[in-house]
Amino acid sequence: MSNVHIPILLALISYVAAAPTQCAGGAKEGDQVDRGQTWYVCKDGQLLEQGCLSEKKKRINAGDTFHNGGYVFECYKDDTGRFNSRPKGCVSEDNKDYMPNDTWQDDNYWYKCQW
Repeated sequence: MSNVHIPILLALISYVAAAPTQCAGGAKEGDQVDRGQTWYVCKDGQLLEQGCLSEKKKRINAGDTFHNGGYVFECYKDDTGRFNSRPKGCVSEDNKDYMPNDTWQDDNYWYKCQW
């Protein structure tokens, strides 16, 4: 190999080594990606699950809760290691959280949290 080719080869190797890591779909290292009901972070060329997405596409971490359709939902990691959400309680008209079997009353009605 001639000495002229060595700098070109070194420059090419440096460029390839410095190229940012990409994940599926073109996400770059550190990017947050929303897919379905889960959000991910691109790390070392892999999309790693980080938590749940609410119906309004808000990112929710494991153990945190969000409101949807009159219910409180919790983001959790299931036995397979996947993030899911499950109902945890109810939400009153004045936006207060109630757990199963809790009761509350407004001016006209009495309510009980159950599903």
